[in-house]
Amino acid sequence: MRLIIEARIEGAAAASTPIKLGVIERQNEELTLSNLGLRLDEGRELLRRTQQAAVSVQVASWLAGRSACESCHLPLAHKDIGTIVCRTTFGKVELASPRYLQCWCRTPVQYRARPTFSPLALALRQRVTGEFEQLQVEWAAQLPYRSAVRLLRQILPLDAGISFSGTRNRVRAVGLQLDRQDERAIETLPKARGPGIQSLSVTAVAVDSVWLKHCERKRTEGRQLNVVAGRATLAEGGTSLYGYVTRQVPSGAKRLDLFLSQQGVRPNERAIAITDGAVEFETAAAGSVLTGARILDWFHIAMKFRAAQMSAVMLSLRSPAQWRAIEHSIERAKWLVWHGRAHKALERPRSVLETVKGMPEEDRSTLSLNVERVLNYLDQNDCYLVPYAARYRAGLAISSATAESAVNELVSARMAKRRQMRWSEQGAHLLVQVRSAVLNETLRPRERPVPWPAKANDSRYRDYEWELEAA
Repeated sequence: MRLIIEARIEGAAAASTPIKLGVIERQNEELTLSNLGLRLDEGRELLRRTQQAAVSVQVASWLAGRSACESCHLPLAHKDIGTIVCRTTFGKVELASPRYLQCWCRTPVQYRARPTFSPLALALRQRVTGEFEQLQVEWAAQLPYRSAVRLLRQILPLDAGISFSGTRNRVRAVGLQLDRQDERAIETLPKARGPGIQSLSVTAVAVDSVWLKHCERKRTEGRQLNVVAGRATLAEGGTSLYGYVTRQVPSGAKRLDLFLSQQGVRPNERAIAITDGAVEFETAAAGSVLTGARILDWFHIAMKFRAAQMSAVMLSLRSPAQWRAIEHSIERAKWLVWHGRAHKALERPRSVLETVKGMPEEDRSTLSLNVERVLNYLDQNDCYLVPYAARYRAGLAISSATAESAVNELVSARMAKRRQMRWSEQGAHLLVQVRSAVLNETLRPRERPVPWPAKANDSRYRDYEWELEAA
């Protein structure tokens, strides 16, 4: 069997001439699954040739109407012809790009020689389609760069149209644009008004952080970098993520305000913030104007009480009566905190600590250290303790588990967990911007894809931003 696949394009100059796309040959042999239909390599080659034929005819038809001057309609003098390369979802396409001399009617008098221009090069300033850019960035945000490139090459005709370094540069370019869009949006944020009421769109927001290995072992920068990730629980259902590297943003508080504003929090509203008492959250929430009441995470409270209870088990072997009294006091203090009676609950750990320190063998034991940690943790965050039982019965958030899952989903699964990776601060920050946009499903194909800046201050990117503002 010999299958000939041809294409006939209508509405073009070459409509009457069929274009041969491929030939599929099968011998008259026994039918098996290995020779059934098209193979993957044949399908990829067929897609590549179809794309090349479609784009070539489309460009030729478009160039046919650009060979005359737009002002006087006289034919333009042909200088030479070159080739430009455009990367698409179905392969890299080479296109003939003629170059013309500018017409005399549009040439200033002081010019001694007419300048040249290429209509196709001016129309296709960025040589990559927005659909291919989004596909490349989305895969690279979910998988390591080399794995994403390898899988894309297996399913699409991209053997010569995609590379590891190009994918990394594309992710950084898109991440840089998203980051600068956020910085510009921060400057236009409306000012908060009044004391604020409870937000109707965001029920709670939680923030946590994770440390990644630094690829630059400089003493001034340290061997690790800190990534902050947060999640907002929406009233209408679902959640939304955001993140950044601490040293790559001017203000973590303004980033939090921008994130809450994007989720629908108005200037006269406040969102409840759930904290575990960590420094990174306090830094981000201290200057935030859209976060209102803070709640100390119940999970961390319960874990500290749990550690104190487990360390008291060893005391049961030496003095069962004292162990039962200490365990009852710890359990009673936990019950009081759960029901919002924090000031009365602090008396229990203090009495337990005095009892334990009065025992010579338990003065500096694990039990005394854990009870002291419970006491200090509750004493330092007593203003953030609320009636957890009432909130739980009302179906409201009482734990920062959403922030823990945000760190796991946004950062650890791609950049740390089970992967021995090292990151630069800028590379990690830009990847987090892209990954959060992908997970929030806010990344869309761009009509004008982003160029590839080598660094954040690359002049090519500044020119691109100027073109966007001018447009």
